[in-house]
Amino acid sequence: MKKKILAVPFFGILALLLVFAALIAVGTVYDLRISEAFVRLGNPFGMAFALIGKYPAYALLGASGILFFLSRRGKKGAFGQAVSFLLLFGLPLIAGALYGYDDIHESLSSAALSCLLGIAGLAPAEIGLYFLFRNAEGKEAFNAGMAFFFSFVIVLALCFLLKSAASRPRYLFLVSMEGGTRYYQPWYSFNNAVREAFPDENPSSFASWPSAHAALASLAVLTALFPRLNGKLKGKGAYFFLIGEIWALLVALARLSDGSHFLSDVSWGALIGTGIGTLVAYLIYGRGFERKEGKPLRKTKRVKAKRRGEKEGGAFEIDL
Repeated sequence: MKKKILAVPFFGILALLLVFAALIAVGTVYDLRISEAFVRLGNPFGMAFALIGKYPAYALLGASGILFFLSRRGKKGAFGQAVSFLLLFGLPLIAGALYGYDDIHESLSSAALSCLLGIAGLAPAEIGLYFLFRNAEGKEAFNAGMAFFFSFVIVLALCFLLKSAASRPRYLFLVSMEGGTRYYQPWYSFNNAVREAFPDENPSSFASWPSAHAALASLAVLTALFPRLNGKLKGKGAYFFLIGEIWALLVALARLSDGSHFLSDVSWGALIGTGIGTLVAYLIYGRGFERKEGKPLRKTKRVKAKRRGEKEGGAFEIDL
């Protein structure tokens, strides 16, 4: 049978990643020309997705705390229970505050107010996810929480490190300067010269590559794990994966359209987000994807039965 990751055949995910790689190659050559033809500064589409593009990723981060709590149901131990309650409320609050500071703060001068608005804005999603997942099995809840949490942390940290190292000027910065196109630099140059030449400029102007919006938006593919957490969604994992990629595409187009990023920026972001999300899920679940679908794998072996009540020396077959 075909091996699946996030309810999608392995070769389907590989083909998707190759598409992102091809777009990176196109952008490497034609980034500036594409932006000059496509960008419409201040367009509503770009402004809207600049605000909500990362919302699903932050919701999944908060949901990881909910899932860790649900995985502890029925288990004894005061310390473990205390930690699970801390995660239940702590991670959603942290996710909301980060969302507000990261995205809403761009429009508001008050960081504290931005964080509060982020918490309030993310709360409906977290409450809805709690009720969606409340009947999940303990192990499934824990595994999904691990996938959501570590995918988000790795992608966010990697984007931060790459942005700091590359210091690529945004297209918005180029058009704001007289003769600004002479400051254009490809994503692979890793040159701080332009940034050092404008020490008073907002550091965000030199954080074009890779697109964190596209990377975090691509983590929406992890919603393909929802059917493992709610039996009513069984068999719909591939649809969730597709919806996640459509969301990522919209975010990427929006960030390209408003001049925040070049084509290679958003393509790298999509590659990073989709690649890390699927890799983390595979490392956590491994061959468990096939088992959950109820489709036996081809290999079997005989295992001696030593359980009480069975005949001594008896044997039975299990699916691996």
